[in-house]
Amino acid sequence: INVIYTVLNVAAGTQDTVSLRARSVTTPATFNDGFADLTVIRPSVTITKEAFTDAGLTIPVSGDVLPGQSIWYKVTVSNASGTAAATSIDVNDDLPTQVTYVIHGDDGSGWTIAKLNGPPEHIDATLPSLAAGGSAYFWIEVTIN
Repeated sequence: INVIYTVLNVAAGTQDTVSLRARSVTTPATFNDGFADLTVIRPSVTITKEAFTDAGLTIPVSGDVLPGQSIWYKVTVSNASGTAAATSIDVNDDLPTQVTYVIHGDDGSGWTIAKLNGPPEHIDATLPSLAAGGSAYFWIEVTIN
């Protein structure tokens, strides 16, 4: 038996009880009542975007970046929840009109990344799931116009 319970837009920690009743198919029918207590848990997802001057994503941009120079955007998604995995993550990012897309990549977490032509150029990145307490990132290399 599969029981499907839909959680509406309620706060994490909200509690509810689902009552269940089983009935035998024999005559006379007998019943067995039960219940399941439920607590809503939700992921706590944050997204950060940082700019670096090196492909190793170790030297943050500081000061001026001149035309023709490359920068790498690192977009990190983190799930601060201690119990709830995040699923169907979709990050959409418009690139500034002052840059031109070069290439993208990821940390091997399973991102699917597509560049859509603009203007502005646009990155659409999806991740099937992210464990509680986990993080994953993708990066985009651009050149300054």
